Amino acid sequence: MAAATARKSSSRSCHTGSAGSTTRYASTSSWPTVLGAARSRDNAVIRADFLRYIADIATPTRFRIQYNSWLDNMMTIDDRNILASFQAVADHLRKAGERPLDSYVADDGWNNYNDTDVSVDEACSGTGRNTSGFWSFNSKFPQGFGPASALASRLGSHFGAWIGPRGGYDFYGNLANILTASGKGSCAGGSVDVADRTYAAQFSDMVRRWQHDYRINYWKWDGFADEEQYAAFPAADGVPGYANRHMTGGFHHMYHVTDLWEAWIGVMREARADAADLGIDLWISLTCYLNPSPWLLQWANSVWLQCGYDQADAGASPSKMDRQLTYRDAAYYDFIRRHEFQFPLEHLYNHDPIYGKHGTGITADTADEAQFRNYLITQASRGTAFWELYLSASLMSEAKWRILAEALRWAEDNHHILRHAVMFGGSPNRAIRLDSRTNGEDLGSPYGFSAFDGTDGLAMMRNPSTRPADIAYRFDAGNGAPADPGACRVSVEHAYNPTDPAETKDTPSDPRVADAQGFVYGRTYTFTLQPDESVTLRVRR
Repeated sequence: MAAATARKSSSRSCHTGSAGSTTRYASTSSWPTVLGAARSRDNAVIRADFLRYIADIATPTRFRIQYNSWLDNMMTIDDRNILASFQAVADHLRKAGERPLDSYVADDGWNNYNDTDVSVDEACSGTGRNTSGFWSFNSKFPQGFGPASALASRLGSHFGAWIGPRGGYDFYGNLANILTASGKGSCAGGSVDVADRTYAAQFSDMVRRWQHDYRINYWKWDGFADEEQYAAFPAADGVPGYANRHMTGGFHHMYHVTDLWEAWIGVMREARADAADLGIDLWISLTCYLNPSPWLLQWANSVWLQCGYDQADAGASPSKMDRQLTYRDAAYYDFIRRHEFQFPLEHLYNHDPIYGKHGTGITADTADEAQFRNYLITQASRGTAFWELYLSASLMSEAKWRILAEALRWAEDNHHILRHAVMFGGSPNRAIRLDSRTNGEDLGSPYGFSAFDGTDGLAMMRNPSTRPADIAYRFDAGNGAPADPGACRVSVEHAYNPTDPAETKDTPSDPRVADAQGFVYGRTYTFTLQPDESVTLRVRR
């Protein structure tokens, strides 16, 4: 695969005068064009080869674990409850033997969205009008992020923060009014115009200031330009426009899109350069209202799965944790198979794992130990490097903390394999699509994720339906295996089988799984799985 860089190529124009002198007028730059070749016509192999190239140009990314406040207290966070949550999570994970987390993150709820003297919602936005004209702390955070950042440091970790570029999800119109009145931004489609160059510059200044003041090592930039923003301006192929201090127009608003991302690539570059000067290993996560382009990984570490719920149930399993797995994995299937996004799963942000109390329907008794362990180990097979814990300490038992710590260690120890995950099998739920809110009952087929680092591999297989079903696994390059590795030994790494009468539920139902002595390259192996059964196999030469 041809190499490329994030640098632009340049061309220059000049004019030769009558006396033979040369006058240089201007120079222009364009992004590089990339050409490549793959080792097979198999789409799965072509995708794998392309993603190896993306790994060469992507921001260096290591396995990351952090805590996020969102599903614990949502927008009602304040200086007291967020410190209590940070401390409780740290204490329990330390007792369970887990290493210090990479970040403790304050999600939405710290900003002042009040565009008048009357609060839009005192519990969420505090009291008093926003007089700064920009993002600013509300009355619930009288010392800004100082106390939270200091606590994260004492816990042997770092601090991270949420900002929603388009204005968040509840009071974006109010913030757009504030920015428009101050001249520090503008409104488009009812929310903050993210493409506004003045707004992007102000945003960059704030980011770098807060990296210095609070030692922020993680940014969750949540929400860019939605359809309403683009639709606020006319667009026609070959017809550029200018409004709100940015370009508009073009086929499908491509002048607008291009100018927006030129600005925000600059913001990311400036944030990274500043973090490097401060000795901060910075992680930038981009979430909603953007195309999941692998080229963004030159500046960001992770991109959200797009267009789904933070969490949801799918299928007819009696276990909520299994329904949560089915929903998320069905979204993965739609992302990978129907949309065919060529995006490395290592860099996908997916909101899991979740065991928080707000808006989830989860209680302390929702999952038993076997269900909770399976929920964690099974989702690890997706291969993400980014584990953001959406937990409420009040729902977690000591056993669940221990299981969580064990699962995190397993995922981190095996990340060199899992990071290469590919999906195989059918759709976990055919009603679930990224652009649909339908929640299917029992429309799923067995599926799995397979990953290899050389000849070391892990293959997870799961049945999301309410009936026994077969799954076929082909041991070849399409599922990540190295070409002709010879005979490979197979062992059961993890099993969850609700039909197992033992409390641990850890015996595979199909004896062919436990008795599988090895895989031979190019052969297909078929196993029968019971409802909700999940099995992870380890493969070694």
